[in-house]
Amino acid sequence: MLVITIATIFILLNTVTPLFQRLFSAMGLAELLRSLLSVIILVGLMTYVIMPFLTKLLLNWLFNAKNM
Repeated sequence: MLVITIATIFILLNTVTPLFQRLFSAMGLAELLRSLLSVIILVGLMTYVIMPFLTKLLLNWLFNAKNM
């Protein structure tokens, strides 16, 4: 799960965050507020959308009965 989390956060930080930063910058928000909003959105996506999907997708690899 650690490897999946690191890979997912790396991808999100390098793809989605720049988009958010441009959007929030165009709205005239302060840099600290832009960062806070980006973190809130990314954590929400990771918790409720991305990680549940990846857990279901990689269920056999993550929870292989042979490894337990």
